[in-house]
Amino acid sequence: MVLGQIGKASMEPSGQALMSSIYLVTTVSLTEEECQTTLQETRAELISKFRMAAEDALSVAGFVTTSDIVVLRAFVLYLAALRSLGEASFVWSMTGLAIRVAGSMGLARDGSMLGLPPFECEMRRRLWWAIVYLDARTAELVGQDGDLLMQNYDVKLPSNVNDSELFPSMQRLPEHRAAATDAVYVLLRATVAYCLRTLPRENGPNGTWSRMRAPNVPVAEKLGILEATERKFEDEILRYCDPTVPLQRICINSACTFLVKMRLVSGLPYSTGPAQEKLENGYSDDVFQLSFRIMELQLELWTEPGMQKWRWHWQGQFQWYAFAELLRQARLRKCDGLTTKAWAMIHNVFQIIVPTLEVGSKSPLLNGLKTLLNAASSSCRVASDNRLNGEVRSSERSLDETRPPSAQSAAPPVFEQGYGSAPHDALLPGISNARGHLQEGSAAAVDPALVLDYGAIDWDEFDRLTNELCGQKN
Repeated sequence: MVLGQIGKASMEPSGQALMSSIYLVTTVSLTEEECQTTLQETRAELISKFRMAAEDALSVAGFVTTSDIVVLRAFVLYLAALRSLGEASFVWSMTGLAIRVAGSMGLARDGSMLGLPPFECEMRRRLWWAIVYLDARTAELVGQDGDLLMQNYDVKLPSNVNDSELFPSMQRLPEHRAAATDAVYVLLRATVAYCLRTLPRENGPNGTWSRMRAPNVPVAEKLGILEATERKFEDEILRYCDPTVPLQRICINSACTFLVKMRLVSGLPYSTGPAQEKLENGYSDDVFQLSFRIMELQLELWTEPGMQKWRWHWQGQFQWYAFAELLRQARLRKCDGLTTKAWAMIHNVFQIIVPTLEVGSKSPLLNGLKTLLNAASSSCRVASDNRLNGEVRSSERSLDETRPPSAQSAAPPVFEQGYGSAPHDALLPGISNARGHLQEGSAAAVDPALVLDYGAIDWDEFDRLTNELCGQKN
């Protein structure tokens, strides 16, 4: 595009729209420090400026009725940036428009069936699967089904080739590489969308996961679907990924997250053994272990330095479902070393991840969850002034001895003795905010202002909201 502008006095509206969207996405991917150092403005000011420029350019380019694929590409980049900023509801609505525009361009048909040149075929495939992925992930955040997951189309997955091998005048596409190419992350996201689309489902809201979630579906059928998905990931992507290469490590993390989430949603066991029976109070060791594993993977994304320049990709895709389940199961589980580690992980999620999530008022459901959790945080801050000078009680005392009265009164009466426990300061010694590892036996005090008062959470309301978030019925 830059070379094409040489000698030209002005840029076409489609090019202006694409460049403006690229500026916006680039700014969203930067940290506050990078914005100040590089562009001498705050990140918020730059995002506001480039968002307005992108919207003006898209409007001038006529994005609502466009037949120009460059304008559609600009629009999709714009939506990807806003999704990273937490504007799930707006992006969900606008993705519907992108789908209709793509349909009017015939992107639902593979370019090879239309006699188009190889380069154009590949660009269409990448754009189409980007829209499918955007639709599927945004739909999950707003509690709906992705429109494109329930439609028929014959678009092939993107080619596993390096970007340098693609050029407009090429006569044929290069051979599919048996390696991790520049397109490995593009291919991974398209494969995730492809796998979601092929899941057995029922019509209606939340139909995408309905058959995998349904308790009357045989475990053998669910395992068969999971194993087929695992093989596809392994054969086409993971076997070529090097975990020492940051982008490839992100692919490994994303694939593992998707596969573990499939087990969690489907009610499949954590290991190869039989599923653990749920206790009367609703505790399931499989659910606990699976949600614990997903939060480990999420914290890796947010804390590994080599991955941070891609963080905007997953910024708006935090795994709320698994986090809600971990909170739910941790308070039901008997106190032991793993429970302690779970509360340490929950603490680190609140300290490291939650402050970066820009949910705001655009997602009433998630905003309701945050309100409950903020209430717990506020309660803890009020109490902290009276506790800052006190000693942290020994972590070796029993949970019942250390649990504050507020937590005892807040615990639903259905929980048996030893369950429904709220984590106390003494159960969270020596937490490192940077890495999230718990040093067992450490007597280091934890600032009470940094630890949630879980007894202040209305657990009945929490269960109602998380059931809705997880797409389940009470």
